[in-house]
Amino acid sequence: MKFVYNEHKAPSDFEEHLSFSVQMPYTIRIKTFPTEDLVPIHYGKTIEILFCENLSGQVRIQNRIYPLSGEQVFVIPPYTIHSNDIPKCDGRLYVLKVSFDDMEKYLDFLGLMESAGTPVRSLAHVCPESAAVRHLIYDMIANDGNFVYCIGCLAQLFALFGKYKNQDHNEPDASQTLRNTDLCKLINWTQQNFRNHISLEDVAKLTGYSKNYFCKRFRETAGITYFTYLNSVRIENACLLLQKGTSVNDACYESGFEDLSYFIHTFKKVHDITPKQYAQRFQSHSTGYNFPTPDWSTQS
Repeated sequence: MKFVYNEHKAPSDFEEHLSFSVQMPYTIRIKTFPTEDLVPIHYGKTIEILFCENLSGQVRIQNRIYPLSGEQVFVIPPYTIHSNDIPKCDGRLYVLKVSFDDMEKYLDFLGLMESAGTPVRSLAHVCPESAAVRHLIYDMIANDGNFVYCIGCLAQLFALFGKYKNQDHNEPDASQTLRNTDLCKLINWTQQNFRNHISLEDVAKLTGYSKNYFCKRFRETAGITYFTYLNSVRIENACLLLQKGTSVNDACYESGFEDLSYFIHTFKKVHDITPKQYAQRFQSHSTGYNFPTPDWSTQS
């Protein structure tokens, strides 16, 4: 069975829903960036490992922003809010996701990590051993289909991650943080209503908080302001429309922006180019964009 894919679909909901099973308890997706890529904040029930090669932009995990450059490894435990903003570049992103529920039949990673004193929720978000991680991920790609061998590689990866704990020992269990706040409800509502006019009064009323307390609570939980998040959702939608050939004017209003000048300004602030330039650049690359393929079997 194939576990490695040369694509990665961005999540469309606050909670990312992926198809895993006992037959497929993990996947590795290889992502390239012929155009800018903006993934809004979301979370998943799986653990997510990002191995970054020569990327620019940034990854946000909880309320921390990590600039991208060179070779980096990020570990995102289940139920941890994260996002990324990566401009067009020649780098690659390897996204390894493991469903602990489906993996448990073969190896109980959660139990093993807990008994070793490094529960998964306590893992550091940054792993400094990028060379070792690269070797293991390349090995899994080269041996895709050899399930027993790849589980051994996963065990070595988690042994590496277990060496580094989150320095914020007071950080709560991310799953409980999400379940005990109104953030999930609000963001799901935003995903459904971003095309409409949304005011601070609307979202504060929806959560039952005052405007000031809502702003404070959202920023503390998500790491960004609500309107920064709302604009990221609208810009992502505009990008999809522009990729399909929609005019800049229509992409603006169909994404919930009420002023064309503000849309262009916001788009350029996020992507460093105008919507028109984005559309032209996407069209020029959509005719063919080839990346060199590494020899997985010889990498060390």
